[in-house]
Amino acid sequence: MKAAFATLVVLVATLTAHASATQEHPLEDGANVIPAADEPGLEDDLRELRAAGVDLAVIVINTTGRESIDAYARRRAADWATGNSPAAVFVLAINDRKSRLEVSDPLRDKFPDARAQSILDNIKGYLRSKDYTGGIRAVITEVKNGIGGIAPDLESPHPQVDDPPGVVAPAVQAPLEPTYEPPPKKKNNALLVAVAFGGGCLLIGAFLWARSRISQRATFTANGVIQSDRPLWMETLWCVLLIFGGIFYIAGILLASTSSTRNGYSSSSSTWGSSTGGSSFSGGSSSSSSSSSSSSGGGWSGGGASSSW
Repeated sequence: MKAAFATLVVLVATLTAHASATQEHPLEDGANVIPAADEPGLEDDLRELRAAGVDLAVIVINTTGRESIDAYARRRAADWATGNSPAAVFVLAINDRKSRLEVSDPLRDKFPDARAQSILDNIKGYLRSKDYTGGIRAVITEVKNGIGGIAPDLESPHPQVDDPPGVVAPAVQAPLEPTYEPPPKKKNNALLVAVAFGGGCLLIGAFLWARSRISQRATFTANGVIQSDRPLWMETLWCVLLIFGGIFYIAGILLASTSSTRNGYSSSSSTWGSSTGGSSFSGGSSSSSSSSSSSSGGGWSGGGASSSW
């Protein structure tokens, strides 16, 4: 009975020690990889960072499961802080070998995404050597330097980053001299076919029209012979000219109507813009969209960076 009670006490103590990050305990080690002796010092550093102006939470887990580390970090960030003040969340997924530094919107002017990315890339040496305490301390230091306007420390004392075992760097090959070959000329047969087809249709139509015109004007002699005042080939040529003239006449009318309509639209649109104040309307629209985008994430609009080691 006493053994069971002791086991229950140890289990409750373990769950309490690795509960979700709170303002009092901003470090959450759900993967049990941070030595117990290092946790008080890390939490003291996080509290000092909060006093300096940034509320940073450190969350260490085994895996994010099917959820991406970006979505996981943003969800935990929304639970950690409202995002209306300078805040950040650093997530380490040990089994996934991924990290994410989520930055709130008010912090991004002093802590842009490029700086967050450089910090995550620079602590890969700590993470690959399983020195998670050193990696977390490096992040805390860099965040503190960022809000203080200090340039990022991208040199030592960070450990050297080596490629994981089994990764072979690709061999560097000398660049090949480019050879220029002119592209083969393509024959535009479609245009020729279209011209031939249109010309054939035009001649056939002109020929049929010419026969109709001749039959209407023709007279019959006493012997039953048809007499016409113009031969068939000349009448066909005349019909071709009539068809072309009609086409150009219709095209001219369409061009004139299009030009007048376009001028009318431009004058009316300029009058509408000056009378209704288009610039004021546009400004109101943009401010509305920006306010909705900033409020949609509660101050966490995806600022920060992700990396894998």
